[in-house]
Amino acid sequence: MVTQQELPACKPILTPKWVISAFMLVTVVFIPIRVASLLASRDVVKIIDQYDNACLQGTKSQKVQSIQDPTTSKTCVRRLTVTKRMKQPIYVYYQLDNYYQNHRRYVKS
Repeated sequence: MVTQQELPACKPILTPKWVISAFMLVTVVFIPIRVASLLASRDVVKIIDQYDNACLQGTKSQKVQSIQDPTTSKTCVRRLTVTKRMKQPIYVYYQLDNYYQNHRRYVKS
């Protein structure tokens, strides 16, 4: 006669009392984290300046020609007005749309 081998293992019994206690413990732990996150996010200053057409004028082909022309100045000056007081340190993030890092030209460079 062959019997199934049974190895010792943890077999928790999920009673309603145990499950509710576990959810309450998780709630007590994560509510202060949520409150701290909300308080920290109130100080974030977000300014969006989309300058697609500000520095290069004309049609798409004229913009490409201007970018490829070595004699044309590629300097673009933008002025941003911050209306809210900012605390140090100040981080600046830059977003590029329709740009993929694993693009073949990027990989070759």
